[in-house]
Amino acid sequence: MTKDEMLDEIEQYVRSCVDNNTGMPAMDIIGSKWLMRILFHLCRRSPLRFGEIKRIIPDISNAALSSSLHSLQDNGLISRKQFNELPLRVEYSITEAGVELMKLDHRIITWERTYCRSKRPD
Repeated sequence: MTKDEMLDEIEQYVRSCVDNNTGMPAMDIIGSKWLMRILFHLCRRSPLRFGEIKRIIPDISNAALSSSLHSLQDNGLISRKQFNELPLRVEYSITEAGVELMKLDHRIITWERTYCRSKRPD
């Protein structure tokens, strides 16, 4: 793909997002306070149950965790497996799409450390 083709594709996508008032889902995920943190922990160790994620990220509320898990699942970044037993057991695992997003996040962090003037702490 040439540079011009790449820029045309980006312009078309961004214009479509603006025209349809949909936002840019990938940017919403990457910019979220909780989604990337949850995805990171699921990438490090899957599967995890709701309570385990809550213990790993204690400052997230139950409502925010539940909402975040639904969002990640809706975007195909995690999978949810429910076991039909009492008490009910549900496990969350990262998907291949989630792993690919983590790789992209790593590339963004590498770029940030190299090129951003106001560097964040390591």
